[in-house]
Amino acid sequence: MISENFTTKPLVEECIRLSISDIEDLDTSSHFIDLNEQVVGLTRTKCYFGSERVWFLCPACNMRIGMLYRPPLKQAFLCRHCHNLTYELRRYHRSRQESAVKAINKLRYRKI
Repeated sequence: MISENFTTKPLVEECIRLSISDIEDLDTSSHFIDLNEQVVGLTRTKCYFGSERVWFLCPACNMRIGMLYRPPLKQAFLCRHCHNLTYELRRYHRSRQESAVKAINKLRYRKI
């Protein structure tokens, strides 16, 4: 069954996706990157064993994210929250049987 409140939201699967790992030759000292005349900020977090991880900063909300999206007919790369995107699987409700099995499995595999 398709939920009515998700039918109007655009889907992540319909968008052009850009992951931070997709960018080759990333200048490790740079704080910005140019994406088709759109400047996107970069930030870094320290990882264990001395390395660091690079993240995008969403141009609209300034959140640290690893993936930017551009829906069809839009020009800007933003995070999925700013574009109000949803996943296709969220449009479908689980049947009562599926929900019951999920609840049982959750209890079964819960760490005590």
